[in-house]
Formats: sequence, structure tokens, C-alpha cells
Amino acid sequence: VAVFCFSQKAKANESEPNNTWNKADALALNGSNNGAINPAGETDWWKVKTNGDGALSITLTPLSAKYTYVELYDTLGTIKLAGSYAQGAFSISYDGLAQGTYHLKVYCYHATDTRSYTISNTLTKPAQANDAEPNNTKAQALTLTLNGSTTGHVGYYYNNHRDTTDWYKVTTNKDGLLRLSLTPADGQYTYVTLYDHDGTTVLKSDY
Repeated sequence: VAVFCFSQKAKANESEPNNTWNKADALALNGSNNGAINPAGETDWWKVKTNGDGALSITLTPLSAKYTYVELYDTLGTIKLAGSYAQGAFSISYDGLAQGTYHLKVYCYHATDTRSYTISNTLTKPAQANDAEPNNTKAQALTLTLNGSTTGHVGYYYNNHRDTTDWYKVTTNKDGLLRLSLTPADGQYTYVTLYDHDGTTVLKSDY
């Protein structure tokens, strides 16, 4: 047995108060909503629940030509993943997100400003099906059929955790050459390492 590892539209008005992440209004996945920064100096929080891995894009359209921020946060509204601001419509995006609930923060660049806006989101999923989790250790390795193939996701992030490794195992039925082929779908550097049965002795590795 050889063991190896891969590394790498409904619209409605917002409800108040929603000035903290734990009072965030729900924003439908792949949907949009309207909001307003009023009175001046407040913030609006939204949350979107994704249904799979992928890239989450947020579009903010301020309804007046004044600078407005939108920021994307992890599940507890404390770890900022992306953010930007502009006077007109603009988007931010973060790829490599695992399924989960993410928070969005909207506020004016100037604390004395008020603002109406439209906010929307889009989740772009990878074409390849995910591997069954957990498979982050040799003991959890998934079976890869001899002379077969499979698809998976690696490196996706949620709630301060990244799926850094996927493990598979293949059982050969005779002596010979075992050839592994890895095709990263997004062109990013990805390792494949072939281990002996003990899961520690490296036989071959490349990326």
C-alpha cells in the first residue's frame, strides 16, 4: 500500500440595529439588498451563508458620489479577509473560501456622511467536486482506486482553519511503476507527495 498527500434576488430594506456583526442582517446567497448609513457615523453589518467552496464577490453601489467602504470578514466578524472603498459601484472578492457564514461591514469613509446603497454577492464555485472530509492525516486517507482518478479541494479557509492537506491511499496488485498525475484546476502551485506504507518515508515529491 502506498500513501500520498496533496497540499495546497430578493430585495428588502435592512433592519436596525445592525451595527455589530452579531446583529447582522441576512443577505441571500447570490442576492442583493438595500441599506442606509444613517445617522452619520454608524456601520451596517450583513451576513451571507455560502453553500460550498469558492470565490465570494461582494458588490457595493453607493447611491451618491461619496466614498463608502465594504469589508469581508470571517465568521465572527473579527478577521478581515478583504476590503476596499470607492465613490461609485465597485467589487471586492476573496477566493479559497470554504462553506460557511461570512460577514460584511459597510460604512462611510467620512464619519460625518450618510449614505444609501445597494449590496449584492456572488459565489463562484469550482467545477471539481470536493473530496470527503476529514482526510487530513494518513489515518483518514481516502481510497483512490488503482488506475483510477478523483477530484478534490485543498487549501480552502473558514473560521480560522485552512484545509492544508488531503490524504489518499492506493493499493497495488503487483510489482511495477506507480505513476501519479496531479492537475491543479486554477494553475496554483500544488504539491503531491508519494509515501511508503508507513506514511512518513517519502518516495517521490513534486509540485
